[in-house]
Amino acid sequence: MKGTLNSYYTVWLCHTKLTPHYRKYVDRVNATKQVYHLRSRQDIAQFYQTIAAQTNPT
Repeated sequence: MKGTLNSYYTVWLCHTKLTPHYRKYVDRVNATKQVYHLRSRQDIAQFYQTIAAQTNPT
């Protein structure tokens, strides 16, 4: 039980401390880099297709 509670605390810390920094970073680099926000398996599959098309021009 103690391990589970520690895990929840760690997730909470990441969400409150790290996530805002990552979001600021993504907003900052979005102007100069291509940013992908993958939210589903379909998004991941589309991402792979996009990358494959860019790296294997036919």
